[in-house]
Amino acid sequence: HLAPCRLQSNRHHPNERRQPVPPRDNGGSDDFHNQFLEMMKRVLPDIQVVSVPLDDIIHRIPYQIPYVPYVTPHGGTEALGWKVGDRWVCYYAPGDLGTAWGEDYGGVSEEVQEAALQLGTNVIFYSHENVRKKDSHKLRENIERPSFHE
Repeated sequence: HLAPCRLQSNRHHPNERRQPVPPRDNGGSDDFHNQFLEMMKRVLPDIQVVSVPLDDIIHRIPYQIPYVPYVTPHGGTEALGWKVGDRWVCYYAPGDLGTAWGEDYGGVSEEVQEAALQLGTNVIFYSHENVRKKDSHKLRENIERPSFHE
């Protein structure tokens, strides 16, 4: 079960004097990394964060990920995850994958961009395949794997 969270709203009556909520780092630094890990302790207080090994199913299907792409550093050097039972409920990449998904590729090589797109695809694929499955370890091994640069 998940602990209830209180969300703080920035909306208030125009006549009410309030201190602004301090901005949070939105990525690209160790501050984001630390803030994210702290927030996950609040969201999943009874679940320990663990390293996600490269041979895990989330790194193998539909694309074999030989390394976790590191685009824009925001702390840490390895993929982390939170598992409930045998299912990943949260996946955390060590660098901002979304930066490599943009039109300018975040200034990374085509190889790193391709790896970032493939990893993002794997995470989405994993979540869709596991939403209704009892046996989440039985993902389809033989599916077509298009290149993002064709």
